[in-house]
Amino acid sequence: MNTMSPTPLESIPFVDAVAGRSKKDMAEVEATLTKHGVVAAPSPPPARQLRIKRIAFAGVKVLHGVTSDFEFGWDVDQDGLFGIVTRDNLVGKTTVIQVALWALRGSTKNLSDTVASWLRSVDVTFLADKRSVRVAFAIDDATPNGTVSIGEGVDQKVHRFVDEPQFKRVMQEIMLEALALEPIPASRKLADGRMVAWDDGWTAYTRAFLADADSDAIIGEHIGNDLTQRLLQVFVGLPWARTLFQARARLNVLAVC
Repeated sequence: MNTMSPTPLESIPFVDAVAGRSKKDMAEVEATLTKHGVVAAPSPPPARQLRIKRIAFAGVKVLHGVTSDFEFGWDVDQDGLFGIVTRDNLVGKTTVIQVALWALRGSTKNLSDTVASWLRSVDVTFLADKRSVRVAFAIDDATPNGTVSIGEGVDQKVHRFVDEPQFKRVMQEIMLEALALEPIPASRKLADGRMVAWDDGWTAYTRAFLADADSDAIIGEHIGNDLTQRLLQVFVGLPWARTLFQARARLNVLAVC
């Protein structure tokens, strides 16, 4: 019995495919894609792990006029699945997660203002791929001031920050590079009605880390919005996702010009 080998799928270059579908000249297609920054990205980046190794924080709690010092430390540098469980509510489970997110993001997510006002220091260490990253900072008048240390020993590099905007910029630069991620192309409408191209950075990625208690979303912070769809395609690892985001963002800008 003769069996036929399956015919391999034929692939043509991205620019050729666009030219064929649009019935445009190849040179015109190349010039248009280059002008608007749309590049061929058929393969998603390889998946890289992110694991928290240690969480520690300390501060001064003020309740009903009574002041008391507190500190928390948890070493989780081992394999396995961990849970934070207490008998009572409102004893700090959410705080542990939100403090870790603060260190990862460079800005708070849903940390309550009351708890944030109590905190005096945060020290979180995690692995980004195989790279050790330690984020340590003090909080003075609601402003973080500290360092982000990458690696260990003689090869360690230290980045300093003195406020939250600088903290966010440091974490964006470090985390996108460590996890082989790129800013997510998007578009944004300004107050004057103009539409501009925009890149959502590291903070946008971190919105997929946690389904908060006050959200029904499984990924992202809101149900059905554009960022949720883009995050899902990135984390699932769909091919051509970045090219699609770039083209769609530029098209949105051109549509209102």
